[in-house]
Amino acid sequence: MEHTDDSMEKIVSKCGFKDTAAFNSVFKFSFGITPTDYLNIISKMFKNKV
Repeated sequence: MEHTDDSMEKIVSKCGFKDTAAFNSVFKFSFGITPTDYLNIISKMFKNKV
């Protein structure tokens, strides 16, 4: 994973998914949380380190 300015739709397409709903479903199944929840957690972790 790396930082990107690509839109979510572009990332989803690059990963081979037909739409964001399919990506979100697989992400939640794999990691137990939604992509939005994951980004919120990561964001909070980095804010606390500053």
